[in-house]
Amino acid sequence: MTKLKQYSKEFSTFLLSLLVISGLYLTSLYSYLLFHTIVELITIVIGSGIFVIAWNTRQLSENNYHLFLGIAFLFISILDFTHTLAYSGMNIFQGYDSNLPTQLWIAARFMQSLSLLLAFPFLRRKLNEFVIFPVYFLITSILVISIFLNFFPVCYLEGAGLTLFKIISEYIISLILLAGIGVLLKNRNEFKPQVFKWLLISFVLSIISEISFTFYISVYGLSNLIGHMAKLIAFYMIYKAIIERGMMRPFDSIFNNLAESEERFQALVDTASDAIIIINAEGNINFWNKAAESIFGFSSPEMLGKPSAQIMPYEIQKAFTDGIKRVTQTENTRIFGKIMEIDGITKIGSKVPLALSMSTWKAKGEVFYTVIIRDISERKELEEKIRLDSQMLSNIIDGVLLYKASDGKIIYSNPQIENIFGYLPGELIGKQISILNSSRDTNPEEKAQEIIEMVKKTGSWEGEIHNTTKDGRDFWSQASISSFMHKEYGEVFVTTQQDFTKRKTAQLKLKHESTHDSLTGLYNRTFFDEELKRLQLGRRFPVSVIMADIDGLKIMNDKYGHDKGDLLLQRAAKVLARSFRGDDMISRLGGDEFAALLPNTDAEAAKQTLLRIENNIIESNTATDEIPLSISLGASTAENSRELRDSLVQADKNLYRAKNKIINR
Repeated sequence: MTKLKQYSKEFSTFLLSLLVISGLYLTSLYSYLLFHTIVELITIVIGSGIFVIAWNTRQLSENNYHLFLGIAFLFISILDFTHTLAYSGMNIFQGYDSNLPTQLWIAARFMQSLSLLLAFPFLRRKLNEFVIFPVYFLITSILVISIFLNFFPVCYLEGAGLTLFKIISEYIISLILLAGIGVLLKNRNEFKPQVFKWLLISFVLSIISEISFTFYISVYGLSNLIGHMAKLIAFYMIYKAIIERGMMRPFDSIFNNLAESEERFQALVDTASDAIIIINAEGNINFWNKAAESIFGFSSPEMLGKPSAQIMPYEIQKAFTDGIKRVTQTENTRIFGKIMEIDGITKIGSKVPLALSMSTWKAKGEVFYTVIIRDISERKELEEKIRLDSQMLSNIIDGVLLYKASDGKIIYSNPQIENIFGYLPGELIGKQISILNSSRDTNPEEKAQEIIEMVKKTGSWEGEIHNTTKDGRDFWSQASISSFMHKEYGEVFVTTQQDFTKRKTAQLKLKHESTHDSLTGLYNRTFFDEELKRLQLGRRFPVSVIMADIDGLKIMNDKYGHDKGDLLLQRAAKVLARSFRGDDMISRLGGDEFAALLPNTDAEAAKQTLLRIENNIIESNTATDEIPLSISLGASTAENSRELRDSLVQADKNLYRAKNKIINR
């Protein structure tokens, strides 16, 4: 019986449509202008109706496809309405011929075909209607102005018919509509079968309409008639797909999905990790999900209708009472309570730590409570562990500091590290780890990079770090650094440090004494020999050697005593040290003998150094009334490692030649 009614309805619709089309055809025989006006007005009403329905039901729609088309068809209708007023015979726009309505037609059809194609992405994408609306308004305004000011290409010539631009445009519009059919087929699952069919028919008829408009010569011709008929039916299909379903059944999608939504809600509640319990005003349980069964050990049948006091302590019952008072004394239908932590009671009588939030709501005169409960046993255990760990970190002897690998910001410091560096409790948090580096340390960035690479390679780094306190005092610490992944901060470096400045100072003093001459402060013979070996293995050639010997030191010692001789040695050491570059190494070999190694120095540069020494000797003698300083010098240059030892011997020979010249004067 239902199918018979459906067939009867479809047959009636078909007869009615046939009568309308026949009536319109007869109208065209009487007056084509009247026919054109009626057809265009119908399509304008449909286009405007699409906008009205789409705009007013946009909050109910699951996608923005209809809303996009609604906005588009409003402005398409504006162009069509202008086209209708401009049609040949209406005599509304004076001074224009049949080219004007044809231009407006092409503009409207371009907008229609492109809008039908561009609407599909909004099946799954959000649309900002307050952006799209002004865009369409601007485009429409530009089109209308360009047409009336004769900037738009000519589409029709009186006596000649359609221009090439107009014909090509119709084919382009048809291709755009054909592309729209392809996209429609690809997205057919987004539409109900009947809606899909109506949209497909609308696309096809729109193409037929455009093709028919490529043949007419007169705006009153047969091709023009067929084109308008096809356009009318195409708009009617749009009406069936959007307006009828929007106006007659705007909530279909909502009601059709109610069952599915209920299933989803039930699945959501049943799979929720939190317990969800609904309690009535008498304190009895009306709803109990699976998570509640897991936490308390009671099944849903065991708890439905039972008092909530069976699983919750007295303070919760008091909160229920307070909630009833607040709801009944105010106009609110829902009041949210604070999150509370309680000890719940399980089926076996044990206590379980819980966090719960409660809302009181009123429906149809009855008051209910929705209680959402989370088992926080693991969190409590973790909090206790963190508390113990924190106590341990705060009381261990070593300073402990944590900082992020990503930006070097400190996230934890224990009291010992704060005491070592001289900061107040918590003052280091958020600061850069680099503020703890000594400003006197050479290449701190290279040191930091070395540490990072070692930690990544082996998992840890141990060594000495040169630090600075808050008040600028430098000190040395023995440090150990490792890393771990933190769920909030990402990779985190952990460093433990001990101040060992005294031991480091002793080490540096011992090292200095082992490599330096105690009288002059220059390097000693041991260090000179080690440096000579290092240069032989290196690539810093040419290397020049300069030997120096104080003239008459033995005579001075015999005549004035060794104290005066020592002062002369110290003066000579200062003069020599001032004469060399930073990369050069000057040492006292013993007695009155000095030697210097000059890497990356050729013979010419060595000569310049000898001149510099002689000038500095003159300056030193000029500046003091003490016994004049005289130094014999000898130099030699090695081009490679094989020549270095020989250069040392040659420099010594050159020294004694210079000394003999002084003796023989």
